[in-house]
Amino acid sequence: MVTPTLKAIHHRADTSPLEMDILPYVRERDSTSAVLAKQYNDLQQTWNDLSEVQSKTLHISRDNVAMTSELLELAEAANHRKFGTSTGSELEMEMEQARQEVKESRQRWKVIKGTLSAVIVGSGIAWAQDQDLLEMVLDPEENE
Repeated sequence: MVTPTLKAIHHRADTSPLEMDILPYVRERDSTSAVLAKQYNDLQQTWNDLSEVQSKTLHISRDNVAMTSELLELAEAANHRKFGTSTGSELEMEMEQARQEVKESRQRWKVIKGTLSAVIVGSGIAWAQDQDLLEMVLDPEENE
């Protein structure tokens, strides 16, 4: 198969008409290969962009959880100062409710983080080579 292809491509004098007939197919194969290579490169770039977006999303989610926790603490402190005349039992109920909300928020965070880690690992993305994705997948829980 190689010899007729070479003869067709190089237009040798001893090339038979049958061998010359394969020239258009060789050119079509080559152009198709080039198109496929470009599509593969575009796909790889898309995967890299997706990895970067997932990494940024997880970092933003972490920051959001930290800020929400801080906000709840500040709201609790503000309520304590504002409603200093409240009875002890009312204040305890409010504090318990705030603690429960923080606990639920942390549980949701753990589920989201675990799901995102599983998606990253199962997606086929080369997460072990990306420092941000590696931290997302392997990062232990901070407040366990």
